Amino acid sequence: MRERLRIRRPQRVLQRYERLYFRDLRDMIGGGQELDAESTVRVMSRYATVPATDFA
Repeated sequence: MRERLRIRRPQRVLQRYERLYFRDLRDMIGGGQELDAESTVRVMSRYATVPATDFA
């Protein structure tokens, strides 16, 4: 029998990462850690995102 490949929709993948990202930030704040630029960048790096340096 032929195995079917499961292809995820990009929008669903992004939604999942957004939930995880904001959950991580919430847990950080709930744990008493300050939400400063350094800690935010550290969380962002887990999801292969970086802060914008310029705005379009």
